[in-house]
Amino acid sequence: QPHVDAKAYNRIGWNLTRGLGYIENRQNAQDPLRDDAIFRVGPGYEFFLSGLYRLFGGEARADPNSYRDKLWVIWIAQAFLRALTIWFVFKIALLLFFYHAQKHRLALAAATMFGFLPDLIIINGFILYETLLLFFGTAAVYFSLKVLSASKSNIQCSQSTLNVGFASLFWALAILPRPSELLPFLVFPVLLIWQKYWRAALVSFLFPILLVGGWSLRNSLLYNQPLFTTTAGAYALWVGNNEHATGGYDRPALLQRARERYHSTELSSVSVNAVKHFVRDRPLKFLELQFKKTIMYASLIRPTGFWPELQHHPAIQWLLIAASAIGTAFLFIFAVTGAFLFWHDRASLRVVFLGFVIAKPLAVIPFYVETRYRYSIYPLLALLAAFPLVAFWHADMARRKTILKIIGGVCLLFLAITTIDAWYSFDAIMARLYEMFF
Repeated sequence: QPHVDAKAYNRIGWNLTRGLGYIENRQNAQDPLRDDAIFRVGPGYEFFLSGLYRLFGGEARADPNSYRDKLWVIWIAQAFLRALTIWFVFKIALLLFFYHAQKHRLALAAATMFGFLPDLIIINGFILYETLLLFFGTAAVYFSLKVLSASKSNIQCSQSTLNVGFASLFWALAILPRPSELLPFLVFPVLLIWQKYWRAALVSFLFPILLVGGWSLRNSLLYNQPLFTTTAGAYALWVGNNEHATGGYDRPALLQRARERYHSTELSSVSVNAVKHFVRDRPLKFLELQFKKTIMYASLIRPTGFWPELQHHPAIQWLLIAASAIGTAFLFIFAVTGAFLFWHDRASLRVVFLGFVIAKPLAVIPFYVETRYRYSIYPLLALLAAFPLVAFWHADMARRKTILKIIGGVCLLFLAITTIDAWYSFDAIMARLYEMFF
């Protein structure tokens, strides 16, 4: 049974399939302005679901709960997308480490690590946008790196222009399920402009303008006010930046009342004004929250596994939490080690790639942090994490000692980060443990 976001995505997907429009409640088909589908993150994943339902004969079904008949279709489609994402991770590794004698081992290690991350295996079985986002986002990074790795003479050729077009398309498709991908996308045209590839920079904006801009124009005309792809962003900004904010999705009474009182289009402007007042009146509190959310993003005590679907299966839930914690710790520690080695390796694409890596958390932290929101960076972290593993395996004794020292220093860094997070979130951690045990 889908819950919360999954339930909303499923309903919107079915309503699209039945020709009722982009609405969550079918009672609002004749008056879409009353509906709150615009408050859900989208519309990329909702259209993806609608396409699957329509392709496999869902248009005649009147009940959105009939998703059970099509759940296997979603699983297979998302498994296929996940396999393609693993392939793109492999291809990116070959681009990044083209100069390295062990580039194929690096690529295989990165793809394997990404493929077996517990968090992503589990999320693949839910009606949630992460699998689709990971595919589009990883494909976008691949084509972006392919363009930026070309020589100045080759970047003007038709093949390179085609790659820019693919990068533009995949960035647009990544922004539609999750608008926070807009910031990582901007890294691409900025670097093209920096290198004075004017035509390529213009082409890079083509599909974001057509697809993201087109959907935003539709929303703006429908609601008679300037709107982006969704109204969720402004409210999320308020959730993460208010007097009682914890850094996560915790809403004090004031925010809950505002959510009940206003339509999301009105709530959007209310939220922006509230955040402006908060930043003006409590600047130090605002800065502390950004620090706290940064710590939460990098903390090793934020495993996945607290899904409503697993609350009656404690053994499976504990197994998943343990696997998630171990997998996340391994990924983060070796990725940061890999970033240090990668930078000092003087790789030609290091600035470009690390620009994409840094942009991912910067797009999330100003709002609020949930474990799910870190998933989009996992393909890039897997690429970095493979580097020290393969380097250690093929290094001499002196080099191995250096790598071990770096790993030790990174472990101390994450120990400090996790300790700070535990101190900030002590009450929430105790409440969660009490809930699970009692």
